[in-house]
Amino acid sequence: MSDTLHILLIDDDEVDRQAVRRALRSAGLDLSVTEARDATEGLTLLASRLFDCVLLDFQLPKSDGLSLLRELKKKGIGTPVVMLTGQGDEETAVEIMKSGAADYIAKSTLSAERLSQSVRHAVRLHRAEQQAEAQTQALRRSEEFKNRIIASSPDCIKVLDADGSLVWMSESGQRLFEVTDFSTIRGETWASFFKDEHGDAARAAFAGASGGRVEKFEGMCATQKGTPKWWEVVIGPLSDASGAPPQLIVISRDITERRTAEAERQRLHEQTQNAIRSREDLLSTVSHDLRSPLSTIMLAAAILKHYTPSDDTTRVVKQASAIERAAKQMEHLIRDLLDIASIESGHLSIDAKPQEVLQLVADAVDATQPLAQVKSQQIRKDGQVENVFVLCDRQRFEQVFTNLLVNAIKFTPASGTIAIQTALDEGQVRFSISDTGPGIEPAQLPHVFDRFWQAKDTPKAGSGLGLAICRGIIEQHNGRIWVESTPGVGTRFSFTLPIARIPSVR
Repeated sequence: MSDTLHILLIDDDEVDRQAVRRALRSAGLDLSVTEARDATEGLTLLASRLFDCVLLDFQLPKSDGLSLLRELKKKGIGTPVVMLTGQGDEETAVEIMKSGAADYIAKSTLSAERLSQSVRHAVRLHRAEQQAEAQTQALRRSEEFKNRIIASSPDCIKVLDADGSLVWMSESGQRLFEVTDFSTIRGETWASFFKDEHGDAARAAFAGASGGRVEKFEGMCATQKGTPKWWEVVIGPLSDASGAPPQLIVISRDITERRTAEAERQRLHEQTQNAIRSREDLLSTVSHDLRSPLSTIMLAAAILKHYTPSDDTTRVVKQASAIERAAKQMEHLIRDLLDIASIESGHLSIDAKPQEVLQLVADAVDATQPLAQVKSQQIRKDGQVENVFVLCDRQRFEQVFTNLLVNAIKFTPASGTIAIQTALDEGQVRFSISDTGPGIEPAQLPHVFDRFWQAKDTPKAGSGLGLAICRGIIEQHNGRIWVESTPGVGTRFSFTLPIARIPSVR
């Protein structure tokens, strides 16, 4: 609408008028606003001037909004009316709409957007009515005209028979409910569209409306095309002075976007709470894991302070070695913390180059072979791909493979076997490390790659960040990592890396 809209605001409360003026100014409409403080003044202005829309307070001195609506109809004044009510009573809202108002707005929900939408809708509807009235004066008094007003509502409006079967649905309702042919659903039970607990709520609301009450609830039901939507539903009796059989009117407003936004807010809230808990876990882990090596360093340093040049060199070396081990332990924890921070921020450094698979595996096995020999374990290579290169950061690969292999050695009993296998897997190479350890309980499997996860019923060793770092490194290489385990049989960790090239065989 590009032309100036002339609005008449009828409200005896100065504070409420100010709130409406602010909302109108924020709505971005080209407006001219005239104010009246009671019904008499409002009627006088409407009889003498033309207005595009009336914003009418439901409670007025010596009158009320419904009475004024009836008076306007009696005098033949067809200016569209948007009722402003502070009661928030749904039965009153239905009565307002039945009395001829174009829309109603609860003052508690008054906003520039809502007021702008309502005024625009009311004016458009009124202008459409004026065009229709120019074609036929009789249409104004007919039931068809009333239905056309209802059909112009942005909500889904339905009429039900006394038994709850659907007999009519507004055009906008058919659009919202994605109905291509209303005859295909005419006669169906309205409450049957809602399922499970939503169906229970719909049936309870229908029972209340059948008893003469106005009921309200929120529920989900799919459209005729299967699109799930949330609806704010008002259902109440539809009176008819003609003595026709009793019917019910249902006004359903699509609130899917609102419910989606609420769900997103809840998700973000939970995400924030998880982040807070993760931070607390991190602080707890760091403080716990640093306390032990720091105590070792402090104790060894205190002992060294009392040594003299004549003391046994072996004792000095022993304390110095303790300090060195503790410092390495601290260095490893700090490195893990830096890695996990880089992964979670998306800034992990990766220098990917073509690397030959057999050589990668051989180097990693050589680095961990001494640990396996201490426990008399056998590291077996069951199947290996040859002449295949993967695109990876060699140092990061060794970090992942060594971590998994050391874990397998740790959990495999003495004289046990650890199997390593490589295979082609849809454009990638799959690396697998299997142990014959105690396995992992099924309930724990989904959490294996979580930060600070430790195998149940095993002594705490390390920061609990190793597997989380492995996952981050592999995903940064556009691969994936997973675990399979059977309690009492063993565990297999697998990960994939993209193939760089497979040399042709000549």
